[in-house]
Amino acid sequence: MIDQIKKQVKAGDYRFTVHSFERCVERNISPNEIKYAILTSEVIEDYADDKYGPSCLIYGVTRGGRVLHVH
Repeated sequence: MIDQIKKQVKAGDYRFTVHSFERCVERNISPNEIKYAILTSEVIEDYADDKYGPSCLIYGVTRGGRVLHVH
């Protein structure tokens, strides 16, 4: 799953939900930080039966060393 996610992020084939964008603003996290963290990430939990379809929780680090958990 993570390889497909990284492929889509590299291609720009992703979107932020309103909720996730609001959290980014609250936490002063830029979209580029999230993109970089995803591209250097690893899966820490799989949610095969998630409400809207399979998903996962990933651990990544920004260029500045900030740790992010992305769902």
